[in-house]
Amino acid sequence: MDSSPHNSRYELSINEIYTALVTGTRPVFFQETEGDFIWGIGTLFLAQWGGKQFAITAKHVIDNQGVNPQHLRIFIPGYKVALPLVGASTSNHPNHECREEVEDIFVWQIDKEPDFGGEELSWHTWRMKEFWMPANILKTGQQIFAVGYPDVDNRYDYEAMKLETPPLIAIGKLSSDQLGNDVYTIDCDDFTCDLNGISGGPVFARFDGYFFYVGMIVRAGRIAQKIHFVDAIYVTLLLDQIEKNS
Repeated sequence: MDSSPHNSRYELSINEIYTALVTGTRPVFFQETEGDFIWGIGTLFLAQWGGKQFAITAKHVIDNQGVNPQHLRIFIPGYKVALPLVGASTSNHPNHECREEVEDIFVWQIDKEPDFGGEELSWHTWRMKEFWMPANILKTGQQIFAVGYPDVDNRYDYEAMKLETPPLIAIGKLSSDQLGNDVYTIDCDDFTCDLNGISGGPVFARFDGYFFYVGMIVRAGRIAQKIHFVDAIYVTLLLDQIEKNS
């Protein structure tokens, strides 16, 4: 199922923000074989692009954990099965001055019509082509929203063999500082938890009462109270490339 939230022009409550932005944002989990304990740190975002569906995260989420990307498991609330994956790709921008950041994108393609023995599944993906904007149109001081699943204490329930992962919604303003071209910074309010694990999470801004995807988290710092994200245009360029080559 595909959905993107429409919002009024009035000030949003935290519940409205949660409903709009956490939908489609999932923790990164890995599992080598069915029945094994699931584990992992990081955040991914489900998006639809040109009739295909993708899971998007930061490439360093994969690299830092030394994991086989094929072991990703996307569990949908209410179901015990994981979405099947049919391919994976990453970015390549060798001449960009911020190559480390703009290439720090990894996507899996999801089987949009999986066969689960007659059981029908429904899940939410962001209608990316309709609800994305390049970050270069943002204004300094503009309100920005970021979502991720931090690696908090007690997230493992060993008796139930599952992970409890409450999401973090970070609200801040676009900083005048940048890590470099196409890598932007959010000055955030105080955090009450470590930010390890939110890499790969989506970043949004509001225009005319609508939320738009504007980037992907690549770095964050609790002490500095900053989140750094790469422009969404590099995510869409990769999705365009996959669509063209398929």
